[in-house]
Amino acid sequence: SETAGSTFYWPLRLLPAPKRRAMFAVYGFCRRIDDIADEPGAVDMKRAALADWRRQLDRLYFGTPPRGDEASLLNDLSVAIQRFKLPRAEFDALIDGMAMDVEGPIRAPDCASLTLYCRRVAGAVGMLAVRVFGRCEGRADAFAIALGEALQLTNILRDLKEDADLGRLYLPAEALEVAGIPLGPGGQPGGAALCRSDGRPARRGSPVAVASGGDDAPVPPLAVCPGGTRLAAAGHAAAPVQGDQAARGPAMRPGALPAGVRARVASDPVRGDGPAGGAAAHPPMV
Repeated sequence: SETAGSTFYWPLRLLPAPKRRAMFAVYGFCRRIDDIADEPGAVDMKRAALADWRRQLDRLYFGTPPRGDEASLLNDLSVAIQRFKLPRAEFDALIDGMAMDVEGPIRAPDCASLTLYCRRVAGAVGMLAVRVFGRCEGRADAFAIALGEALQLTNILRDLKEDADLGRLYLPAEALEVAGIPLGPGGQPGGAALCRSDGRPARRGSPVAVASGGDDAPVPPLAVCPGGTRLAAAGHAAAPVQGDQAARGPAMRPGALPAGVRARVASDPVRGDGPAGGAAAHPPMV
């Protein structure tokens, strides 16, 4: 029933039955751990709950039959893991991303931390989804990671007020500094500093204008982050913004995957090749 109330329900219903069940199982896993991070509760209890889900993954990947209150979901997830060869590291990355919120709250992270967070909570979903969809080559992985980051940045913009109520601010410190918006008490910028209350466009240079790529934005979305990606138009991959390219508009062809995006996948922290280490090793949260 909770799946039916989400925007994912009807698109997933269009999938063939085995893929549909697999994606509903992945979605169910994501919802469970996301609720742990977002709902009220003591940090120690949240840590324990996330650790329990990691133990559940241990059992699934060792072939132990699921048990407990979540046996039905875990059974569907076990079938999906076996049928579509879903990598354990991506599920661990999702839990690691939720742990970043639990250990937070995250407030104005640096660009590297924001990129890692997006890779964990959104890129991992994309990496699992493309395998269910039947694509697992490097090009599909690159698209999944880039699209996941773009969608997560969109969510961050959409949920500014909701996140602020939880003491969170995911807009990167570099973007706030470039826009000249100081943080107030509690590590939050004033609402008026981010966007106008009368619905008119955000002022030139605000993170809202920068990250939404509006006509009044001095640079493309999050171009203030070295090596960061900009949100591309629908049907386009996200590309690294370098040098004076920030002053030019999107130059991507539909479906194009530039070398910069492929390079980011080649040094992907979740798969263990990048500087952050593999998610399966459960690195400390930052």
